[in-house]
Amino acid sequence: MKTRIITILLLGIGFFLGAGSNEEKPGSAVASYADVRGKDLRGEALDLDLIRTLWFNEKTVWDSDDKLLAKSVMTQGKNPGLGVRALHARGITGLGVNMAIIDQNMCLTHPEFADRIVKYHDLGCDMPANEGSMHGPAVTSLLVGQTVGTAPDAGVYYAAVPSWKKDAQYYADALDWIIAENRLLSNAHKIRVVSVSAAPSGPDSPYTQNNAAWDKAVARAEADGLAVLDCTNHHGWINPAYYDVEAPEDVSAANTGFPRTGPLTDCTTESLAAPNGFRTQAEEYQSGDFSYQYMGQGGLSWAIPYVAGVLAMGWQVQPDLDGEGMVKLLRESAFVKNGCRIIDPLTFIDRVSDWPIYPPQRFSLALLENDLIFSREYINRLTWQQNSGNKTEVARYLLYRKEKNAGDDSWQLLIELGGDAVSYDDRGHSAGPLFAYAIRAVSVHGLESDPALVSN
Repeated sequence: MKTRIITILLLGIGFFLGAGSNEEKPGSAVASYADVRGKDLRGEALDLDLIRTLWFNEKTVWDSDDKLLAKSVMTQGKNPGLGVRALHARGITGLGVNMAIIDQNMCLTHPEFADRIVKYHDLGCDMPANEGSMHGPAVTSLLVGQTVGTAPDAGVYYAAVPSWKKDAQYYADALDWIIAENRLLSNAHKIRVVSVSAAPSGPDSPYTQNNAAWDKAVARAEADGLAVLDCTNHHGWINPAYYDVEAPEDVSAANTGFPRTGPLTDCTTESLAAPNGFRTQAEEYQSGDFSYQYMGQGGLSWAIPYVAGVLAMGWQVQPDLDGEGMVKLLRESAFVKNGCRIIDPLTFIDRVSDWPIYPPQRFSLALLENDLIFSREYINRLTWQQNSGNKTEVARYLLYRKEKNAGDDSWQLLIELGGDAVSYDDRGHSAGPLFAYAIRAVSVHGLESDPALVSN
Protein backbone atom coordinates (compact mmCIF):
# COMPACT_ATOMS: atom_id res chain seq x y z
CA MET A 1 0.00 0.00 0.00
CA LYS A 2 1.31 3.44 -0.87
CA THR A 3 2.08 5.77 1.99
CA ARG A 4 0.72 9.31 1.95
CA ILE A 5 1.97 12.13 4.10
CA ILE A 6 -0.24 13.78 6.68
CA THR A 7 1.86 16.76 7.78
CA ILE A 8 -0.27 18.22 10.56
CA LEU A 9 -0.46 21.96 11.31
CA LEU A 10 -1.60 22.71 14.84
CA LEU A 11 -1.09 25.87 16.82
CA GLY A 12 2.00 25.95 18.98
CA ILE A 13 0.38 28.34 21.53
CA GLY A 14 3.77 29.91 21.99
CA PHE A 15 5.30 26.51 22.68
CA PHE A 16 7.06 26.43 19.32
CA LEU A 17 8.33 30.02 19.36
CA GLY A 18 12.10 30.25 19.56
CA ALA A 19 13.60 31.46 22.79
CA GLY A 20 15.99 34.39 23.04
CA SER A 21 16.54 37.80 24.54
CA ASN A 22 14.77 40.97 23.42
CA GLU A 23 17.49 43.54 22.86
CA GLU A 24 16.42 47.15 22.57
CA LYS A 25 17.84 49.36 19.84
CA PRO A 26 19.60 52.45 21.27
CA GLY A 27 17.21 55.39 21.20
CA SER A 28 14.12 53.18 20.88
CA ALA A 29 11.75 51.78 23.47
CA VAL A 30 10.81 49.02 21.02
CA ALA A 31 12.62 45.74 21.58
CA SER A 32 13.69 43.48 18.74
CA TYR A 33 11.12 40.75 18.04
CA ALA A 34 8.49 42.60 20.06
CA ASP A 35 4.77 42.15 19.41
CA VAL A 36 3.63 45.57 18.21
CA ARG A 37 0.38 44.58 16.50
CA GLY A 38 -2.06 47.48 16.68
CA LYS A 39 0.37 49.68 18.66
CA ASP A 40 1.21 53.33 17.98
CA LEU A 41 4.92 53.53 17.15
CA ARG A 42 4.98 57.17 16.08
CA GLY A 43 7.98 58.96 17.51
CA GLU A 44 9.98 55.75 18.00
CA ALA A 45 13.56 55.52 16.68
CA LEU A 46 13.10 52.71 14.18
CA ASP A 47 15.01 51.54 11.12
CA LEU A 48 14.72 48.77 8.54
CA ASP A 49 16.76 46.21 10.49
CA LEU A 50 14.62 46.63 13.61
CA ILE A 51 11.31 46.65 11.73
CA ARG A 52 12.28 43.36 10.06
CA THR A 53 12.40 41.67 13.47
CA LEU A 54 9.01 42.89 14.73
CA TRP A 55 5.62 41.22 14.89
CA PHE A 56 3.26 43.81 13.40
CA ASN A 57 0.06 44.01 11.41
CA GLU A 58 -1.83 46.50 9.28
CA LYS A 59 -3.26 48.15 12.41
CA THR A 60 0.20 49.11 13.68
CA VAL A 61 0.64 52.91 13.46
CA TRP A 62 3.95 54.29 12.14
CA ASP A 63 5.68 57.52 11.31
CA SER A 64 5.41 58.21 7.57
CA ASP A 65 8.94 57.02 6.70
CA ASP A 66 8.63 53.94 8.91
CA LYS A 67 5.25 53.15 7.34
CA LEU A 68 6.90 52.85 3.92
CA LEU A 69 9.60 50.59 5.36
CA ALA A 70 7.03 48.42 7.13
CA LYS A 71 4.99 48.09 3.94
CA SER A 72 8.04 46.93 2.00
CA VAL A 73 8.93 44.43 4.75
CA MET A 74 5.39 43.00 4.75
CA THR A 75 5.41 42.72 0.96
CA GLN A 76 8.74 40.93 0.93
CA GLY A 77 7.51 38.63 3.71
CA LYS A 78 4.80 37.27 1.41
CA ASN A 79 7.50 35.59 -0.66
CA PRO A 80 8.05 31.98 0.52
CA GLY A 81 11.65 32.26 -0.68
CA LEU A 82 14.13 29.53 -1.62
CA GLY A 83 12.93 29.42 -5.22
CA VAL A 84 9.26 28.66 -4.58
CA ARG A 85 8.00 31.52 -6.75
CA ALA A 86 10.23 30.34 -9.61
CA LEU A 87 8.41 26.98 -9.38
CA HIS A 88 5.06 28.78 -9.41
CA ALA A 89 6.14 30.56 -12.59
CA ARG A 90 6.66 27.11 -14.14
CA GLY A 91 3.08 26.12 -13.24
CA ILE A 92 4.09 24.00 -10.24
CA THR A 93 1.61 25.20 -7.60
CA GLY A 94 0.13 22.07 -6.00
CA LEU A 95 -2.69 22.02 -8.55
CA GLY A 96 -4.92 18.97 -8.15
CA VAL A 97 -3.42 17.96 -4.79
CA ASN A 98 -5.54 17.74 -1.62
CA MET A 99 -4.12 18.38 1.82
CA ALA A 100 -5.51 18.78 5.32
CA ILE A 101 -4.93 21.12 8.24
CA ILE A 102 -5.74 20.63 11.91
CA ASP A 103 -5.70 24.00 13.66
CA GLN A 104 -7.80 26.58 15.49
CA ASN A 105 -11.14 27.81 14.24
CA MET A 106 -11.08 30.41 11.47
CA CYS A 107 -13.27 32.41 9.11
CA LEU A 108 -13.30 31.13 5.55
CA THR A 109 -13.61 34.35 3.57
CA HIS A 110 -10.07 35.72 3.35
CA PRO A 111 -9.06 36.19 -0.32
CA GLU A 112 -5.79 34.38 0.33
CA PHE A 113 -7.56 31.02 0.69
CA ALA A 114 -11.34 31.45 0.44
CA ASP A 115 -11.64 29.20 -2.62
CA ARG A 116 -9.10 26.64 -1.43
CA ILE A 117 -11.09 25.13 1.48
CA VAL A 118 -12.71 21.91 0.24
CA LYS A 119 -14.39 21.04 3.54
CA TYR A 120 -14.38 22.60 7.03
CA HIS A 121 -15.22 20.65 10.19
CA ASP A 122 -15.34 22.09 13.73
CA LEU A 123 -14.58 19.59 16.50
CA GLY A 124 -15.58 21.61 19.57
CA CYS A 125 -14.17 25.14 19.30
CA ASP A 126 -17.60 26.51 20.28
CA MET A 127 -16.81 29.93 18.82
CA PRO A 128 -19.14 32.23 16.83
CA ALA A 129 -19.04 31.51 13.11
CA ASN A 130 -17.98 35.08 12.34
CA GLU A 131 -14.99 34.99 14.72
CA GLY A 132 -11.58 33.65 13.72
CA SER A 133 -8.21 33.19 15.33
CA MET A 134 -4.66 34.35 14.75
CA HIS A 135 -3.19 30.97 13.99
CA GLY A 136 -5.74 29.34 11.69
CA PRO A 137 -5.63 31.85 8.84
CA ALA A 138 -1.88 32.22 9.28
CA VAL A 139 -0.99 28.59 8.70
CA THR A 140 -3.61 28.21 5.97
CA SER A 141 -2.23 31.18 4.04
CA LEU A 142 1.32 29.90 4.42
CA LEU A 143 0.17 26.64 2.86
CA VAL A 144 -2.31 27.67 0.13
CA GLY A 145 -2.34 31.46 0.20
CA GLN A 146 -2.64 33.05 -3.24
CA THR A 147 0.19 35.53 -2.56
CA VAL A 148 1.78 33.92 0.50
CA GLY A 149 1.54 30.14 0.20
CA THR A 150 3.92 27.48 -1.07
CA ALA A 151 1.10 25.56 -2.81
CA PRO A 152 -1.52 28.18 -3.80
CA ASP A 153 -3.55 25.86 -6.04
CA ALA A 154 -3.91 22.93 -3.65
CA GLY A 155 -7.14 22.09 -1.81
CA VAL A 156 -7.54 21.88 1.97
CA TYR A 157 -9.67 19.75 4.29
CA TYR A 158 -9.72 21.78 7.50
CA ALA A 159 -10.37 20.40 10.99
CA ALA A 160 -10.82 23.11 13.65
CA VAL A 161 -9.83 22.21 17.22
CA PRO A 162 -9.72 24.19 20.51
CA SER A 163 -5.99 24.12 21.20
CA TRP A 164 -6.52 26.33 24.26
CA LYS A 165 -8.15 23.41 26.07
CA LYS A 166 -4.82 21.53 25.88
CA ASP A 167 -6.65 18.27 25.33
CA ALA A 168 -5.05 15.92 22.78
CA GLN A 169 -8.35 14.08 22.28
CA TYR A 170 -9.55 16.88 20.00
CA TYR A 171 -6.55 16.33 17.75
CA ALA A 172 -7.08 12.58 17.74
CA ASP A 173 -10.72 13.06 16.75
CA ALA A 174 -9.65 15.50 14.02
CA LEU A 175 -7.20 12.99 12.60
CA ASP A 176 -9.89 10.31 12.65
CA TRP A 177 -12.16 12.68 10.70
CA ILE A 178 -9.44 13.16 8.09
CA ILE A 179 -8.95 9.39 7.83
CA ALA A 180 -12.69 8.91 7.29
CA GLU A 181 -12.88 11.67 4.68
CA ASN A 182 -9.90 10.26 2.86
CA ARG A 183 -11.52 6.84 2.57
CA LEU A 184 -14.34 8.43 0.61
CA LEU A 185 -12.02 9.92 -1.99
CA SER A 186 -10.87 8.30 -5.22
CA ASN A 187 -7.19 7.48 -5.61
CA ALA A 188 -6.74 10.52 -7.82
CA HIS A 189 -8.08 12.87 -5.13
CA LYS A 190 -6.65 11.43 -1.91
CA ILE A 191 -5.49 13.77 0.83
CA ARG A 192 -1.71 13.83 0.52
CA VAL A 193 -0.61 16.17 3.30
CA VAL A 194 -2.18 17.14 6.61
CA SER A 195 -0.35 19.92 8.42
CA VAL A 196 -0.29 19.87 12.33
CA SER A 197 2.09 22.24 14.19
CA ALA A 198 1.71 20.86 17.69
CA ALA A 199 3.01 18.22 20.06
CA PRO A 200 -0.11 16.55 21.50
CA SER A 201 2.00 13.86 23.20
CA GLY A 202 5.50 13.04 24.32
CA PRO A 203 8.09 14.86 26.45
CA ASP A 204 7.60 18.60 26.82
CA SER A 205 4.10 18.46 25.35
CA PRO A 206 1.99 21.47 26.41
CA TYR A 207 -1.14 19.33 26.25
CA THR A 208 -2.19 17.98 29.63
CA GLN A 209 -5.05 15.59 28.82
CA ASN A 210 -5.43 12.41 26.79
CA ASN A 211 -1.95 12.52 25.31
CA ALA A 212 -2.02 8.81 24.55
CA ALA A 213 -5.07 9.37 22.33
CA TRP A 214 -2.93 11.22 19.83
CA ASP A 215 -0.39 8.40 19.47
CA LYS A 216 -3.21 5.90 19.05
CA ALA A 217 -4.77 8.04 16.33
CA VAL A 218 -1.41 8.26 14.59
CA ALA A 219 -1.16 4.47 14.68
CA ARG A 220 -4.63 4.20 13.12
CA ALA A 221 -3.67 6.63 10.41
CA GLU A 222 -0.46 4.75 9.63
CA ALA A 223 -2.38 1.48 9.49
CA ASP A 224 -4.66 3.16 6.97
CA GLY A 225 -1.73 4.04 4.74
CA LEU A 226 -1.20 7.57 6.03
CA ALA A 227 2.04 8.97 7.40
CA VAL A 228 1.59 11.53 10.16
CA LEU A 229 3.93 14.43 10.82
CA ASP A 230 3.68 16.47 14.00
CA CYS A 231 5.98 18.37 16.35
CA THR A 232 6.37 15.68 18.97
CA ASN A 233 9.85 14.55 19.90
CA HIS A 234 9.10 11.02 18.73
CA HIS A 235 7.15 11.76 15.50
CA GLY A 236 8.30 15.11 14.19
CA TRP A 237 11.27 15.71 11.91
CA ILE A 238 10.92 19.35 10.84
CA ASN A 239 13.31 21.94 12.28
CA PRO A 240 13.11 25.75 12.03
CA ALA A 241 15.17 27.78 9.56
CA TYR A 242 15.30 31.33 8.27
CA TYR A 243 16.50 32.73 5.00
CA ASP A 244 18.76 35.73 4.45
CA VAL A 245 16.40 38.70 4.00
CA GLU A 246 18.85 40.21 1.50
CA ALA A 247 18.98 36.97 -0.53
CA PRO A 248 15.76 35.06 0.21
CA GLU A 249 16.07 32.76 -2.82
CA ASP A 250 19.60 31.58 -1.96
CA VAL A 251 19.36 28.39 0.07
CA SER A 252 23.11 28.49 0.75
CA ALA A 253 22.59 31.80 2.59
CA ALA A 254 19.81 30.37 4.79
CA ASN A 255 20.42 29.13 8.32
CA THR A 256 18.81 26.58 10.61
CA GLY A 257 17.26 27.64 13.90
CA PHE A 258 15.51 30.90 14.81
CA PRO A 259 16.62 34.38 13.73
CA ARG A 260 17.25 35.67 17.26
CA THR A 261 19.02 32.57 18.56
CA GLY A 262 21.06 31.58 15.53
CA PRO A 263 21.88 28.28 13.83
CA LEU A 264 21.17 24.88 15.35
CA THR A 265 24.21 23.04 16.63
CA ASP A 266 22.84 19.51 16.48
CA CYS A 267 20.59 17.94 13.85
CA THR A 268 19.49 14.35 13.41
CA THR A 269 19.87 12.53 10.12
CA GLU A 270 16.07 12.55 9.80
CA SER A 271 15.50 16.25 10.41
CA LEU A 272 14.88 18.90 7.78
CA ALA A 273 14.73 22.66 8.41
CA ALA A 274 12.27 25.04 6.73
CA PRO A 275 11.63 28.81 6.97
CA ASN A 276 9.81 30.13 10.04
CA GLY A 277 10.89 33.76 10.18
CA PHE A 278 10.55 36.99 8.17
CA ARG A 279 7.15 35.86 6.86
CA THR A 280 3.78 37.50 6.26
CA GLN A 281 0.50 35.67 6.94
CA ALA A 282 -3.20 36.31 6.43
CA GLU A 283 -5.16 37.74 9.36
CA GLU A 284 -8.93 37.60 9.90
CA TYR A 285 -10.33 37.91 13.43
CA GLN A 286 -13.79 38.95 12.23
CA SER A 287 -15.41 37.61 9.08
CA GLY A 288 -14.81 40.01 6.23
CA ASP A 289 -12.14 42.05 8.04
CA PHE A 290 -9.22 40.98 5.84
CA SER A 291 -5.70 41.97 6.82
CA TYR A 292 -2.14 40.69 7.15
CA GLN A 293 0.42 40.29 9.88
CA TYR A 294 4.20 40.05 9.60
CA MET A 295 6.38 38.14 12.04
CA GLY A 296 10.15 38.56 12.19
CA GLN A 297 10.38 35.31 14.06
CA GLY A 298 7.62 32.76 13.93
CA GLY A 299 7.47 29.39 15.55
CA LEU A 300 7.91 25.92 14.17
CA SER A 301 4.24 26.22 13.25
CA TRP A 302 5.26 28.33 10.26
CA ALA A 303 7.82 25.79 9.03
CA ILE A 304 5.34 22.91 8.90
CA PRO A 305 3.00 24.39 6.23
CA TYR A 306 6.02 25.40 4.19
CA VAL A 307 7.13 21.77 4.00
CA ALA A 308 3.57 20.58 3.37
CA GLY A 309 3.26 22.93 0.41
CA VAL A 310 6.56 21.85 -1.10
CA LEU A 311 5.43 18.22 -0.83
CA ALA A 312 2.17 19.16 -2.55
CA MET A 313 4.14 20.61 -5.45
CA GLY A 314 6.04 17.36 -5.64
CA TRP A 315 2.82 15.35 -5.89
CA GLN A 316 1.55 17.60 -8.65
CA VAL A 317 4.66 16.67 -10.65
CA GLN A 318 4.65 12.96 -9.75
CA PRO A 319 1.27 11.84 -8.37
CA ASP A 320 2.30 8.16 -8.41
CA LEU A 321 5.16 8.61 -5.96
CA ASP A 322 4.24 7.38 -2.48
CA GLY A 323 4.79 9.29 0.74
CA GLU A 324 7.91 7.43 1.82
CA GLY A 325 9.53 8.02 -1.54
CA MET A 326 8.52 11.69 -1.64
CA VAL A 327 9.98 12.42 1.79
CA LYS A 328 13.13 10.50 0.87
CA LEU A 329 13.62 12.77 -2.14
CA LEU A 330 12.88 15.82 0.02
CA ARG A 331 15.68 14.86 2.42
CA GLU A 332 18.12 13.81 -0.29
CA SER A 333 17.64 17.08 -2.18
CA ALA A 334 18.16 19.29 0.88
CA PHE A 335 21.05 21.72 1.16
CA VAL A 336 23.43 20.63 3.91
CA LYS A 337 24.93 23.38 6.06
CA ASN A 338 26.94 22.74 9.21
CA GLY A 339 25.68 19.17 9.24
CA CYS A 340 21.98 20.19 9.08
CA ARG A 341 19.57 19.84 6.16
CA ILE A 342 17.69 22.89 4.86
CA ILE A 343 14.80 22.38 2.46
CA ASP A 344 15.69 23.14 -1.18
CA PRO A 345 12.46 23.29 -3.22
CA LEU A 346 14.12 23.78 -6.63
CA THR A 347 16.45 20.79 -6.24
CA PHE A 348 13.60 18.74 -4.79
CA ILE A 349 11.37 19.33 -7.82
CA ASP A 350 14.30 18.47 -10.11
CA ARG A 351 14.68 15.15 -8.28
CA VAL A 352 10.96 14.46 -8.36
CA SER A 353 10.87 15.27 -12.08
CA ASP A 354 13.58 12.63 -12.65
CA TRP A 355 11.67 9.93 -10.77
CA PRO A 356 11.66 7.07 -11.40
CA ILE A 357 15.20 6.30 -12.50
CA TYR A 358 16.09 2.68 -13.07
CA PRO A 359 19.43 0.83 -12.96
CA PRO A 360 20.94 -0.43 -16.21
CA GLN A 361 19.59 -3.64 -17.72
CA ARG A 362 21.40 -6.93 -18.33
CA PHE A 363 24.19 -6.21 -15.90
CA SER A 364 26.56 -9.17 -16.35
CA LEU A 365 30.06 -10.35 -15.54
CA ALA A 366 32.51 -12.35 -17.67
CA LEU A 367 35.86 -13.69 -16.44
CA LEU A 368 38.75 -13.10 -18.85
CA GLU A 369 42.37 -14.27 -18.66
CA ASN A 370 45.42 -12.39 -19.84
CA ASP A 371 48.70 -14.30 -20.04
CA LEU A 372 51.61 -12.10 -19.05
CA ILE A 373 55.32 -12.97 -19.23
CA PHE A 374 55.65 -14.09 -15.62
CA SER A 375 52.04 -14.37 -14.45
CA ARG A 376 48.41 -14.55 -15.47
CA GLU A 377 46.00 -11.64 -15.02
CA TYR A 378 42.31 -12.26 -14.38
CA ILE A 379 39.86 -9.60 -15.54
CA ASN A 380 36.25 -9.22 -14.49
CA ARG A 381 34.53 -7.66 -17.49
CA LEU A 382 31.28 -5.95 -16.53
CA THR A 383 28.74 -5.04 -19.19
CA TRP A 384 25.25 -3.53 -19.16
CA GLN A 385 22.66 -1.84 -21.32
CA GLN A 386 20.93 1.50 -20.99
CA ASN A 387 17.49 1.19 -19.38
CA SER A 388 14.86 2.36 -21.85
CA GLY A 389 12.41 2.95 -18.99
CA ASN A 390 14.24 6.03 -17.74
CA LYS A 391 12.37 9.25 -18.43
CA THR A 392 15.43 11.40 -17.91
CA GLU A 393 19.04 11.40 -19.04
CA VAL A 394 21.54 9.30 -17.11
CA ALA A 395 24.47 11.54 -16.21
CA ARG A 396 26.74 8.85 -14.76
CA TYR A 397 27.03 5.36 -13.32
CA LEU A 398 28.41 4.47 -9.91
CA LEU A 399 30.11 1.06 -9.81
CA TYR A 400 30.70 -0.60 -6.43
CA ARG A 401 32.60 -3.74 -5.41
CA LYS A 402 33.01 -6.00 -2.38
CA GLU A 403 34.29 -9.48 -1.70
CA LYS A 404 31.50 -11.88 -2.55
CA ASN A 405 30.74 -13.15 0.95
CA ALA A 406 31.41 -9.89 2.80
CA GLY A 407 28.62 -7.98 4.52
CA ASP A 408 26.64 -5.19 2.92
CA ASP A 409 28.65 -2.63 4.87
CA SER A 410 31.72 -3.65 2.82
CA TRP A 411 30.65 -2.05 -0.46
CA GLN A 412 33.27 0.36 -1.79
CA LEU A 413 32.97 2.73 -4.72
CA LEU A 414 35.13 1.28 -7.47
CA ILE A 415 34.74 3.91 -10.17
CA GLU A 416 32.40 6.60 -11.50
CA LEU A 417 31.66 6.32 -15.21
CA GLY A 418 29.97 8.54 -17.75
CA GLY A 419 26.31 8.14 -18.65
CA ASP A 420 27.18 6.66 -22.07
CA ALA A 421 29.35 3.86 -20.63
CA VAL A 422 28.24 0.26 -21.24
CA SER A 423 31.20 -1.74 -19.89
CA TYR A 424 34.14 -1.73 -17.49
CA ASP A 425 37.13 -4.06 -17.02
CA ASP A 426 38.08 -4.64 -13.39
CA ARG A 427 41.68 -5.77 -13.91
CA GLY A 428 44.65 -7.12 -12.03
CA HIS A 429 43.12 -10.01 -10.09
CA SER A 430 44.61 -13.35 -9.18
CA ALA A 431 42.63 -16.57 -9.51
CA GLY A 432 41.51 -16.51 -5.87
CA PRO A 433 39.18 -13.64 -4.93
CA LEU A 434 35.51 -13.69 -5.84
CA PHE A 435 33.67 -10.40 -6.03
CA ALA A 436 30.18 -8.96 -6.05
CA TYR A 437 29.41 -5.80 -8.02
CA ALA A 438 26.63 -3.22 -7.83
CA ILE A 439 25.85 -0.45 -10.29
CA ARG A 440 23.56 2.57 -9.88
CA ALA A 441 22.37 5.03 -12.50
CA VAL A 442 22.43 8.72 -11.53
CA SER A 443 20.17 11.29 -13.22
CA VAL A 444 21.28 14.72 -14.37
CA HIS A 445 19.81 16.15 -11.15
CA GLY A 446 21.52 13.63 -8.88
CA LEU A 447 18.72 11.11 -8.30
CA GLU A 448 20.16 7.60 -7.85
CA SER A 449 18.53 4.37 -8.92
CA ASP A 450 18.37 1.18 -6.93
CA PRO A 451 21.41 -1.04 -7.59
CA ALA A 452 21.71 -3.82 -10.14
CA LEU A 453 23.83 -6.69 -8.74
CA VAL A 454 26.10 -9.38 -10.16
CA SER A 455 28.85 -11.64 -8.77
CA ASN A 456 31.33 -14.36 -9.77
